[in-house]
Amino acid sequence: LWEGRLLVAGGRLADGQLSGQFLQLALGDPAATWQTLPAWPGEARASPVLVGLQDAAYLVGGETARGLATEGYRYTHRLGWRAVTSPPFWSTGAAGASFGQAHIFFFGGRDSTGDASALILAYHSITDRWIQLGDWPDLPPAHPMVIPRGAEITLISARTVTAINVRPLTPSFGLPDHFMVVLYLAGMIWIGFYFSRREKSMKDYFRAGNRIPWWAAGMSLFATGASAISLMSMPGKSYSTDWTWFSISISAIIALPFAMYLLAPLVRRLKIATSNEYLERRFGVVARILGSVIFGVTQIMGRMGPVMLLPSFAISAVTGIPVWTCILIMGVITTLYTYLGGLEAVIWTDTVQGFVMIASVTGCLALALWKIDQPIFELLSGLGTAPGERLHVIDLSLDITYPVFWVFLVSSIIGTLSGIGDQNFVQRVQCTPSLKQTRLAVATQIGVAVPINILLFSLGTALYLFYRDQPHLLNPAMQTDSIYPFFVAQQLPVGVSGLVIAALLAATMSTVSSSICAVANLGVEDFYRRFKRVTTDHSCFITGKVLTALLGLFGTGAALWLSQSSLPSVWDIATLYIGFISNGVLGLFALGLLTKRANQVGALVGVSCGMIMVIYLRYYTPVSFFLYPLFGSAVTFVVGYTVSLLAPGRPRELEGLTIYSLKGLNRAEPAEAGQS
Repeated sequence: LWEGRLLVAGGRLADGQLSGQFLQLALGDPAATWQTLPAWPGEARASPVLVGLQDAAYLVGGETARGLATEGYRYTHRLGWRAVTSPPFWSTGAAGASFGQAHIFFFGGRDSTGDASALILAYHSITDRWIQLGDWPDLPPAHPMVIPRGAEITLISARTVTAINVRPLTPSFGLPDHFMVVLYLAGMIWIGFYFSRREKSMKDYFRAGNRIPWWAAGMSLFATGASAISLMSMPGKSYSTDWTWFSISISAIIALPFAMYLLAPLVRRLKIATSNEYLERRFGVVARILGSVIFGVTQIMGRMGPVMLLPSFAISAVTGIPVWTCILIMGVITTLYTYLGGLEAVIWTDTVQGFVMIASVTGCLALALWKIDQPIFELLSGLGTAPGERLHVIDLSLDITYPVFWVFLVSSIIGTLSGIGDQNFVQRVQCTPSLKQTRLAVATQIGVAVPINILLFSLGTALYLFYRDQPHLLNPAMQTDSIYPFFVAQQLPVGVSGLVIAALLAATMSTVSSSICAVANLGVEDFYRRFKRVTTDHSCFITGKVLTALLGLFGTGAALWLSQSSLPSVWDIATLYIGFISNGVLGLFALGLLTKRANQVGALVGVSCGMIMVIYLRYYTPVSFFLYPLFGSAVTFVVGYTVSLLAPGRPRELEGLTIYSLKGLNRAEPAEAGQS
């Protein structure tokens, strides 16, 4: 069974001849018929072991016309068949099953004498290495059925039923490591207390008094986007595949001028407290509420909960601290310093957290290379840069179903322009004294992100080289994206592990604190100040602090709830469906800025159609999810404009709300932007 299909390979035909056919049958479809797939490049054979693992199917062994086959092959829909390393020995009638994300276990069979074989092998798909796990203790199964269930593998044969447990890693997190983490957390709280003395007004609390230097604002933009999930997934990508996903960084550099010379000046010249304030001026109050709700739900359920939960599993595995305790520590401390110091505390803690991340990744990369203990050029010579090899970066294939370079480039440009609807971006654009410093801040974000991404991808490649020569050190139950914290727990000396855990905390807390502050800002501006007839700056300031505390507690509660739920399904809901409702936001802002005749009815109908388009792409097409925002926004724009022409609304004052009346985007402007 593989990806909802039943696969069949080899066998004997009615006339006794060996078969080289490779067939598939789609399960769950009553009308499905058997389909013939490309045959493997080797000889026809009977009784091979065929196992599905992640996005590939593996075929090993079997009986050929010349005798017992030992070679193996890997099949993917995109690349077809590729040879893999042959096992050190093989037995007729062996059975195999996948385990975790990267291992296949093989058991049983009969040796050349006809006796049951003591074969116990494991194949690691990432490093393409075989691991001999020793001899079977007694009564080895001749033709077993292998059933993986969680951390246990059950073998059923004619003579025995045997259960094998995969032992978890025993963490080695010492007192110096705990001290490093406590020191980091205490520092974050101190920053919150320090800046709490300066927060006296809304401008102070949500705009940092427009006194943030460009380099700190840039570090904050970097830290806000660099969650612990990305800190783990980037090394995981280069460890398990190649550098193709580094194309995101190259695309971000290409998209940088859009942010510096179009988006940042536009946000400052609009002089809006929130991005949704513009939507009300252009389309009406319903559009403002819709934009605010979309952003708030996306940040709380799509970012805060999952961003706190997923790293907590890795931190728990390394430290031994329960997952719920990790969530509480991160949630409570992040809420505390955000509540005390507002955006200013968020930005300065982000700055510290950014440096902690850089230091930890650099240190781990150095230690990994030191442990490999081979000349670096000798190591890299065998990795290659051609497609399918470990150092391959840019895939120029014209394919919209796979994350190739063009897909990343379009996604980066659309994502950059979508910053106009991101309150995190709006706050940081407006917290600096001038447009010049805003541009420097945006450039700093990319100037920091790209080098650290190089370090992260290099770390993943170094870990691949390390475990390629020592595959027996890997834990089969480990998630691929956990290779970075796994290496930390297994190989780093006492004290250094604490720095890495602090980096994971930093990456998590920087994202969460920004979400809390941004959504609280929306709550004050888009709801409290908008609908309450009489407000004062002081009442808005107090309301903002109360919302900050409540949102922090709510986000922490969401993460705790997710930890007790079915993780795969909840993760799908928190990312996939939240993405559905936010993928047309750029089209909504484009309607307002690029057209004069778009109205509220057209805008709302356009957003609804954009969401439907993304749902259609997800369930009925193989289009890469990186392109969902492009299609969602395009449909929002086209449908919204068409409906506006067919159902014109009341004329609205558009002065200063479209590109045709917004003049002098690149001139200096008053620093009081965003105050209403």
